This record gives sequence, C-alpha cells and structure tokens, in this order.
Amino acid sequence: MVLVSLQDKIKNCLISNNKHIFLIGGSPSTGSSLLRQLVNRHPSIYCAPETQLFCKEELYVNWKKNKHRIHLPSLFGLKSIGRHPFIGFDFSELTQKIDLHAIVDNADSYSQFVFSMFNTLNSTANTKAIGEKTPANVLLFSQFLKTFKSGKTIHIVRNPYDVVASLLARGIGLLESCLRYLLHTYSGLALRNNQSNLEIRYEDLIVDSEKTLQIICAFLSLPFSQKMLDVTKIKSTSVTKLPGWNHDETEAIGDKSIHRYKELDASLLSKIHYYLSHIRIKGIDLDFDVLCNHYNYNQWIVSKDYSSELAKDLSRDKLSQAFKNSNYSYFNYPFYAE
Repeated sequence: MVLVSLQDKIKNCLISNNKHIFLIGGSPSTGSSLLRQLVNRHPSIYCAPETQLFCKEELYVNWKKNKHRIHLPSLFGLKSIGRHPFIGFDFSELTQKIDLHAIVDNADSYSQFVFSMFNTLNSTANTKAIGEKTPANVLLFSQFLKTFKSGKTIHIVRNPYDVVASLLARGIGLLESCLRYLLHTYSGLALRNNQSNLEIRYEDLIVDSEKTLQIICAFLSLPFSQKMLDVTKIKSTSVTKLPGWNHDETEAIGDKSIHRYKELDASLLSKIHYYLSHIRIKGIDLDFDVLCNHYNYNQWIVSKDYSSELAKDLSRDKLSQAFKNSNYSYFNYPFYAE
C-alpha cells in the first residue's frame, strides 16, 4: 500500500500544484545560508538546506544511467561538481525521513525525482515556491535552467576581499579561497543576462533587507511577507554559525561582516588582490575587472608582484589534485595565471 501511494504521488508531482522551483548558489561565505533563512520565513516558500541534490552533473546528463549511484556513499558514489567535491547527498538536516530508494526507483527523469523529493518533504498547500541552497549550485545553474523550464536561480555575491577574509578565518588556504571564489562567481556572472537568474549582493541584503527581499519575492512571483524580517531567533536543525563567521544567520541581521577585509594586513590584502586579478579559468571568458565593475566593488591597489608565488602555488595545486578525490586531474586542470 505504501509503494502504491508513493507511485501515485510521483505520477502527479510535475508542477501540477503550480509550485515554482528555485536554487540559491554562489561562492562559499557570500551569505547564502542567511538568505535561505530569510526566504524560509515566507509562509509560501520552502527552501531546503544543503542537500547537494543539484550539484551532480551526471544526473542532468543521463538520469537513467546514473540514478542508482545516488545510493552509493563510497568512492563509487556521485561527486558534487567544483573544488570541494561532496560524495552522495546530505539529508541529515531534514526533519522528515525520506524513502530515497523508492523515490529513485519510480522516477523516470531527474525532474520527476526532484519534485517527488520536494513533495515528500513539503506537500503543504500554502507552499508556492520550493527551493534548495548549496553554494555549488551556481556551477550548474545553466544545466538546471535547461532541465527545469520554469526553474529560477538566485546568485548571491559578496565583496571578494570579504569572502576571502571569511574563508581564511575558517582555516581555508589563500589559493583555495581565491579559486573557490572565482570559480563560483564567474559561473554565476556568466548568467548575468538570463531573465531566469537573479543577482543579489550580500551587502544589499544586509543594508537594505526589505527592498532586497521584495525583489526576491517579485522574482518568485510572490507577494512580500513582513515575516521574512522577523528578528526572533528561530530554532534550526542546521548549523547556523560556522567557525570564522561574525554572525549567526538566525539572529537579527547585522552589518559587522561587511568590510571585514579591513582587519587584514595590507600586504596580505595586496597578495589576495594579485591572486584574484591574475587567476584565469579555462573556458570562462571573464576576468576580475569585469566582476568588480559589474557588481560595483572597489579594487585594492597592489604594490608588489606576486607572480612567482602564484605560479608555484598553482603548480603545486595542479599536482596535488591528481592525488586527491578531486574533479580535476593533471590534464583537465582549468586554473592558470595570466
């Protein structure tokens, strides 16, 4: 009886309830977790935490061939795209248990699988928009929009120096911080003219919260709800403050994380800028000047040449990727200095 009920649910899950589907993505430490908390306070929105559900390129390309790899947590499982490959999925923060095997077995397409998952997690009639937040989503925004014709994406960005400062505070190395920021942000920037993609600056979300949330609601075809600005600290099953963060995302919105790069030494800031402005990514025809001009971020002035250090760091990283569980081998390594 349970299986029959599930099959009926799957057959009728394809947006028959007129729910919009959207993704939130961007570089790590750009405020995507805060944004998820805010939109989730809207009575008509359900936004799942970081499930890694939309970061598996193989599922977009060939669902039938790869769908049963969803169950594999080992090295044979599906890896998330990007610099920080996550194998499998993370449903640990979801309060409702999911019969993942049954959903996978009965879904004939990736989109059917996704809507079945969301209908299982949240089938409330009041819900008009369903979404998910994982930073690496941004790397597959284009694939998502091709697969989900009515889908929408929200790319959140932040001052590049603040992002690197935040990642450094979390114990991530300088080169890795710069590579993650550029890979994610350039990927989102490539969709800047796509009408199904909305760009949000972290600074605007903090300084002018209501207006920014109104824009998001309009983008999702929903009326604005004042509940999104509720300052009451809410209970959450998710981690709401990582090491190195200045702010707990469930508390009242604060601006103490804006311009945190000013706490860094000037020589370190110069090196950060040099790395950000000289690293290029194969296949992405964008550079740091375009990024800063488009998002209206001022650039730091460099007074020293770090070309030899950058070249050594990239060379070491290129070699090390071959010995890690990475998406990059020595031969498809996309990062280079210019």
